[in-house]
Amino acid sequence: MKECLSILNAALTSTSALTNGLSHLLSEVMEEK
Repeated sequence: MKECLSILNAALTSTSALTNGLSHLLSEVMEEK
């Protein structure tokens, strides 16, 4: 059970990091236009 939770936690963390990076890139692209 603990392994499942840690894997889920890691997936959520990487997903939020990806989302943050994407939104940062998007805002930079929007500012350039």
